[in-house]
Amino acid sequence: MRNDVITLVSETAPRGVFDTVVPTKNEIPCEVRSVTRSEAYQARAAGLNPSIVFRIRIAEDYNDEMTVLYNSKRYRVVRTYQDDFWLELICEKATYSQENWNEQNQNGT
Repeated sequence: MRNDVITLVSETAPRGVFDTVVPTKNEIPCEVRSVTRSEAYQARAAGLNPSIVFRIRIAEDYNDEMTVLYNSKRYRVVRTYQDDFWLELICEKATYSQENWNEQNQNGT
């Protein structure tokens, strides 16, 4: 059941401009799930801190975006898992420096 919406954010440089980043946002439906204990334990052993899983249809346009916006919070994709029909984005809450950078660039400023 896809009852939530996330915003995938990609940061790209306009053609010929290398010092400016323009965010592109794409809203897609998803399911929100908890990180399993096993996944959390293994990730923490690798220095990661996954806190949420977003499950989307593979047909949706996921283009390796690393930033997800959900409920006014920013998350960073730490890993993906794909089966025949679904793509899971395993995410951790963005750190302060990631939030600060994203906030400055959220509106293309």
